[in-house]
Amino acid sequence: MDLLRDRAQRHPKSFDVHGRVILNTEFLRAITIEYQSLEFTGNEYTVPEYMLEWVIGLSPSIGGKSWEGFTHMYYVTLEIVFVDSTIYVYDPDHSYLTQGQLKQNLESVAVIVPMMAKRVGINVHDRLRIVRNMTTVRQSVSSDCGIFAIKYVEFLDIGYMVDEINQSWIQNWKKKLACDLFEFNADP
Repeated sequence: MDLLRDRAQRHPKSFDVHGRVILNTEFLRAITIEYQSLEFTGNEYTVPEYMLEWVIGLSPSIGGKSWEGFTHMYYVTLEIVFVDSTIYVYDPDHSYLTQGQLKQNLESVAVIVPMMAKRVGINVHDRLRIVRNMTTVRQSVSSDCGIFAIKYVEFLDIGYMVDEINQSWIQNWKKKLACDLFEFNADP
């Protein structure tokens, strides 16, 4: 998370995309909690102030999501496009989650995020559509979903096509990420 923020500060022209906020798993946890509140209170529910910090970009970070019902961590990248009222899911495996599991896991995001957006004046439908991108290459090593998710975020953020990410570069990107993390944390 901090590494991406550091890159954005060092290379502001590449990462200066108006209206883009990269969110982490803490955001997804908060969304799930708020969705439970919505189910409990129904029409009386209002989005609390602390949730709006993410909408206006005060808490940007990067991360993946652990999906319910699975025995290990699995990472995907979500891109929310308010103009389309759509959540685009970049899934490096394409078949690890069924469409039903994907919709179930993203239900809270599809409902709460539009409420948050409307609260700050963004015009969006009441519910976001969930669309899985199937044009990306499928990972061939099951443990590579994390680096794929990181590269999806980076490519989307600088305007590159995520379809260009392929398995042949993953090992090099893992080594580069390890070096970047070492450099970032090795403050002399």
